[in-house]
Amino acid sequence: MRKMTVQSSAISSVGFNTDNTLEVRFSSGGTYRYFNVPQTTVEQMLSSDSIGNFFSNNISGQFRSRRVK
Repeated sequence: MRKMTVQSSAISSVGFNTDNTLEVRFSSGGTYRYFNVPQTTVEQMLSSDSIGNFFSNNISGQFRSRRVK
């Protein structure tokens, strides 16, 4: 999974792969994977004015997740 640093006070990096798994590393240090996230949703998050707000409103609690670190 290729990861990229993002400009957000809540999220330090994200990764996305071809099986629609989104990996989010939070600035607080935890890393979670979110499953079956559509690529369009990830693209909208990355292009939004606030990645953290978009994540909170559109991904958190909407997709199955698991803490990995």
